[in-house]
Amino acid sequence: GQIVVIKELDYEISNGHYVLTVTATDQCPIPQFRLTSSTTVLVNVVDVNDNAPIFPRAFEGPFEITEGQPGPRVWTVKATDADSGSNGKVEYSITAGDLK
Repeated sequence: GQIVVIKELDYEISNGHYVLTVTATDQCPIPQFRLTSSTTVLVNVVDVNDNAPIFPRAFEGPFEITEGQPGPRVWTVKATDADSGSNGKVEYSITAGDLK
């Protein structure tokens, strides 16, 4: 047989484990004589990187800093990722900016 689910199984929702109850019914032509049996199936879901990091605000700033001052902290940027484990770790890098 084959088990098909009607919606996606999500590692983050289930912590990687689902317990399904599967029921089989034979096709006896006389309905009152049909036999049915059920069993429990344990499904382990493998985590995938399926959630993008999210910044709480689309734009930060503008910021004013004094010219010539060493190393001021301008702002702290925060992003979250709903994935589990290493898939949920967020790393930052500056990829563009003013060339002035």
